[in-house]
Amino acid sequence: MNESFHLTLIYATYQDMGSVKYVLFTGIFLIYFVSLIVNISVLLLIYLDISLHKPIDFLPKELNAFVSMNYVLFPPLMHPVIYGLKNKEIQHCLSKMRKKAMFVVSQR
Repeated sequence: MNESFHLTLIYATYQDMGSVKYVLFTGIFLIYFVSLIVNISVLLLIYLDISLHKPIDFLPKELNAFVSMNYVLFPPLMHPVIYGLKNKEIQHCLSKMRKKAMFVVSQR
């Protein structure tokens, strides 16, 4: 069975605007096209200039290693804490601890 496929493009957003919709479409297309050309130019510049292939380190090596380790370790370590605070039992326990801490501080 041979069926033809027909695709219709509808400017739903600009339907009631008359001929202005073509001007708006052209403007948006030009913005998109210019940004595409700029991004391709930057990629070509990075590809063609060998000095841009290496990352630039602004920090000393020890500090750079410390920052890298923080990016690797900190989010997984904070994950249980962040999502544990959403647990009702932990919220209840934390509120009890907060009340006890306020009682101890007020006794001094």
